[in-house]
Amino acid sequence: MTQRDPGTAPKTGDRVKYVIIQGERNSKMYEKAEDPMYVLENGIQLDIEYYIEHQFREPLTRIFEPIEGID
Repeated sequence: MTQRDPGTAPKTGDRVKYVIIQGERNSKMYEKAEDPMYVLENGIQLDIEYYIEHQFREPLTRIFEPIEGID
């Protein structure tokens, strides 16, 4: 964000909205974080596997874990 437009880049302590985009397999999460509006405007693909794993699978596992007979 700083490289694209230093004037509007977040400052230390600011809350920053972001989404996780597709990237290299072993890339760090901060390398895959991107501004949601930039992603929309530039047709960048989200990392769907990340969202399935962290936004759906983990929470659902915690919800259904106490129920016996469900694998």
